[in-house]
Amino acid sequence: MIRVIEDHVPQYPDPVRGRAGERWRLGHADDEYPGWIWSTDLAGRSGWAPISAFVRDGDFGVLLHDYEATELDARAGEMVDAERELGGWWWCHGPRGAGWLPAAKLGFGARRDGAVA
Repeated sequence: MIRVIEDHVPQYPDPVRGRAGERWRLGHADDEYPGWIWSTDLAGRSGWAPISAFVRDGDFGVLLHDYEATELDARAGEMVDAERELGGWWWCHGPRGAGWLPAAKLGFGARRDGAVA
């Protein structure tokens, strides 16, 4: 368990999501989080996705695995399970559901009992 050290409010209420093998339109790279690219899924939703999730084909990319860009709504002090890191973001499960949180908003010095080390 990791303590959230700063509130996070999702920026995209209808995030991109898709299945392996789908072909998405790719746009510009993210300046703040290297390794992420603006993308448009089959439903026409646009948002950030990891460049590593695609085999690039010009202005398009084919998803190598299922992906969703859901961000976790989290408040400072809440405890979350951080499963995997990708480009400065962690996929987490918390009291408000599951989604991505920026690593900078997580206190990686927290012990298992929730106390800060």
